[in-house]
Amino acid sequence: MPRQTDRQVLTEEVLVLFTQQLLTEEQESLNNLLYEESNDSDSDDGKDIPAPQLSEVYLEILRELHSSRYLQQRISILKTPQQLWLPLNVYKKDHPELFRSYLWISPATFDILQIPVDQQLAVTLFRFGHYGNAATLQKVGLWAGFGYGTVDLCTKRIMAAICDARFRWAVMQWPTEKQKEDAKAWIESRSCPSWRDGWLMVDGTLVSLFARPGFYGNTWYDRKSNYSLNVQLILNLHIIDYGVGLPGSQHDATAWKQTRIPQEHGTLLKAEEWVWADTAYLLQTWCQAPYKKPEKDTRNNSRYNYYVSRVRVRSEHCVGFLKGRWSSLRGLRLHINNPRHIHLASIWITSCIVLHNFAMQNEEGEDVEGNEFYREGVCTRMVCRNTGKTMVDAALEEIITTLSKMEWLLKSGEAALKPSKRSTPWVLTHKTSTSYHEPLGVVAAIVLWNYPLHNAWSPILAAIFAGNGIIIKCSEHLLACWPEEAPALTQSRYIKHITFIGSEKVGLKVAQAATVHLTAVTLELGGKNPALILPGTDIKKWFPMWMRGVLTALESNASSYMNRNMNS
Repeated sequence: MPRQTDRQVLTEEVLVLFTQQLLTEEQESLNNLLYEESNDSDSDDGKDIPAPQLSEVYLEILRELHSSRYLQQRISILKTPQQLWLPLNVYKKDHPELFRSYLWISPATFDILQIPVDQQLAVTLFRFGHYGNAATLQKVGLWAGFGYGTVDLCTKRIMAAICDARFRWAVMQWPTEKQKEDAKAWIESRSCPSWRDGWLMVDGTLVSLFARPGFYGNTWYDRKSNYSLNVQLILNLHIIDYGVGLPGSQHDATAWKQTRIPQEHGTLLKAEEWVWADTAYLLQTWCQAPYKKPEKDTRNNSRYNYYVSRVRVRSEHCVGFLKGRWSSLRGLRLHINNPRHIHLASIWITSCIVLHNFAMQNEEGEDVEGNEFYREGVCTRMVCRNTGKTMVDAALEEIITTLSKMEWLLKSGEAALKPSKRSTPWVLTHKTSTSYHEPLGVVAAIVLWNYPLHNAWSPILAAIFAGNGIIIKCSEHLLACWPEEAPALTQSRYIKHITFIGSEKVGLKVAQAATVHLTAVTLELGGKNPALILPGTDIKKWFPMWMRGVLTALESNASSYMNRNMNS
């Protein structure tokens, strides 16, 4: 049985009392009437004013109970629209880079998008551009000075306007002949003239959900151990078609059959034209993909795959740019508990795709890759994507730390590498001692996943500044890595030094492999920062620091703790 509200419970109780009292009063009134008829005595000329009946009091209570929508006293929360006023009225005009950092599109694009209610549009773009706790209704409502329900209504209204057929078709048009020719020219510049007719690409991506769906939950579990939706993107230099709504467990080869090209390729594509795909898609005369194992290991096929990758990198950049602009696609904060929720999630993703395409078309003249905010955002989001860190942790622990090392190298690196005098024993007073720094040649660094940007750039900066060449091998837990290549580095006679950051078990294998050619090795292994907790330690004072060391970067710091019971 559904739970009753406090108002419903009180209403039922007062109705019972009112009914009982009304019956009692009617019975008393009937008795009084019979008594008066049997009494022959004349009544007094002055009549008493009747007192209000108790049933009327109950009726007034019911009327008062339903005169307001809220039973409990409402406590107002201090909000201000000032934060929304600044981006729309100050940053938009005087600081377009700050405007873009809040709403994720340029002021010019914002003006062209003729949505009549600018505040609703700003709130929706803010939600599209944030994920995690920053995208909750509470946070967005406090930021904009809106009620939580109003934020949800604004978002739904703007999404309905964006997904309107007229606007969507105007943005997601099939390319003109000139646009097709531009796409073919780009393909030819990345490959060869024979490939210019392969001017389309398809790629699938997963939009993670922040919670397990209640509607056939296991169906949404994908190969990356997340609950997600499958999204298919078909593009040339812009997105021209898409497919949304299927669960993350759906294979790309099946999901993209719901899009337009697989169904109408005979009409949309000329006989000599085709689409580039990855190995997840079925080979067709109009759909080409790289070679798989073992065929890809031959020299010619490996060369073929290399040039296919040079072409298809465009699709990878498109997916990264889409999620970089609209961060909500990195962790969609929507519950999927019924088919209506699936439709809402699909509309959300569609709105992001359409808006991204609209922004790309109207910002073609801008140097997006040269924009400082864009470059910083790409680095920070790549760290978040690899490690799961928050944007703040990624910026403070990775970006700023790496930039500080760059700054030190520029200021003090040259002085540190200059020849320096050393003290000479008295028996060699007739000689002088000088220390020189010379390049080793080619060095290697095998780095851990917990600080992907910092761990990679630190050895790169040091090696190149000292005049060395360097090969970086990232962790297999990152987005792009080839774990089978590790032995080629650790056992190569051309590698003059190896830096390894990781576990003790793997570090031992690296050190053993390096002995084949007596290669110098520097190991940074886990658990290197012990904390001994001695008797008498002020636990309350030091506990927050210990927890910071343990939990920073999702427990990926090399820290270990011991409780040593020492009696002396």
